[in-house]
Amino acid sequence: MTAAAGLLACQPGEQQAGAMTNKSSGAEAATPLGQWRIVEINGQPARSANPQAMPRLSIGSPKYGDQSGCTEFGGTALLHEERLYSSWLEADAKGCGKLDAQQSALFKLLTSAPTLRGTGTGRLTLSAGPSSMVLERIGPARKVLPDPAPKMQLAGTRWQLTGANGELITTAANSPAILQFEAEQWTWSASCGTWSGEWQQNGSALRLHGRGPPPSCNGNAFASALQEMIGGALAYVVGPNDQLVIAGKGNFIVGQFTRFTDQQEHSLLTGKWLVRAIDGRAPNVSPTPPNIIFSKASYGVWDGCNHTEGVYLTYGRQLLTRDSGLSTLANCLPERVSPQVPAIVGSSPQIARTKNGLALISSRGRLDLKRIPARSYPDAARSGLRPGMQIGLVTSAGPARLDLTQPRRFKVILPCGVLQGQWRSGQPARFNLDPVERHAPDCLRTQADLADRMHAMFQGEVQAAVDGNNEHVLLLNRHEVLAGRVAGR
Repeated sequence: MTAAAGLLACQPGEQQAGAMTNKSSGAEAATPLGQWRIVEINGQPARSANPQAMPRLSIGSPKYGDQSGCTEFGGTALLHEERLYSSWLEADAKGCGKLDAQQSALFKLLTSAPTLRGTGTGRLTLSAGPSSMVLERIGPARKVLPDPAPKMQLAGTRWQLTGANGELITTAANSPAILQFEAEQWTWSASCGTWSGEWQQNGSALRLHGRGPPPSCNGNAFASALQEMIGGALAYVVGPNDQLVIAGKGNFIVGQFTRFTDQQEHSLLTGKWLVRAIDGRAPNVSPTPPNIIFSKASYGVWDGCNHTEGVYLTYGRQLLTRDSGLSTLANCLPERVSPQVPAIVGSSPQIARTKNGLALISSRGRLDLKRIPARSYPDAARSGLRPGMQIGLVTSAGPARLDLTQPRRFKVILPCGVLQGQWRSGQPARFNLDPVERHAPDCLRTQADLADRMHAMFQGEVQAAVDGNNEHVLLLNRHEVLAGRVAGR
């Protein structure tokens, strides 16, 4: 694959279902979601280099793409303000010959925030300035559901910006344009200056407020787009390859998720934290107020009455936990207990800075924390995997097992077959999975989703946390998480 801009291509039509049809219901005609034949581009009939590869556009959210008439392409789409806001597109690495001009026109239009206008006859027109495209529905739209919570909360995240308003922008490696979100404050920084302000998020809706005038960044496309979007009703989406699209008021910016270092995340979190507020309200009063302790790889939660514990890892300021299943069972008065504290800790919250400490923020709620002095706590939990381990894994398809008993080789034993490959211990451990087709073809045929997930989990760097009893295990590869239990325990 080669990038027309930086996004791994999605599989065409992945989000649509059902047989192809030329008929469309009134509900389908009212939404751009679905499969479309490209009828014409800029007034000219769309052509195809292969009769079996007619020009198509499959619009999902957040993934979209399909067939230009020459190559497959894909990207991340945000549907907002009756426009299609797009990340940069990626296409197969091959020339299109006589169809190069058609493909270039298609890509330019799709990355120019085109407006969407339905005709009520199963057709859809996309237009941006002098460019336009006419689509004809050939497949049903997915059922239109209420706007779901985004895949990723923005609090505690950092993004390297790559484009604004359809313009691909490259910056020097030592001075990238960065957009960072903490609990209440956003900050944009570039070689020409820094700008910040307050922000609010409600689902996928977003609103930015600037603090003071923007820096003098003449000609900087990021600064210009942000300035136009300030105060507007914005929306955002995070695509499957961690690309961000924020849009509103006819402007948009595109960015790529970038991590903080493990050391930065660890030093930010370790220690003892008093729970100052739960969703903006003080916790229930108890003799010992709710608090959380984070050690090297383990954590403990006191909800005002009972104690729970487990192991944790972080990735991109997201807290991932594995509850040990053990808890004290004191019979306390309800008004002394704050059960939301362990619930939010266990909901994979984002970790964000506040003026007075940290906030843990997820779809379950928000905890505001203040660091308090505490003695150093011994931590029997450890990081990393060791040769000889066998770990029972929890998967949606049933029990599975990770076998590390062979030198430098591993096996993942699934209900549908055995995946295997090479690995190297450490934190993180390094895994290199053999081709699935060679060892577990049945997984591709009968449990493709499970095979894809295991491939994502055991390809590349895998962090691990094991509790002090050498019993409970948490595995993490980027945003992919698996819980497990050491065999024989």
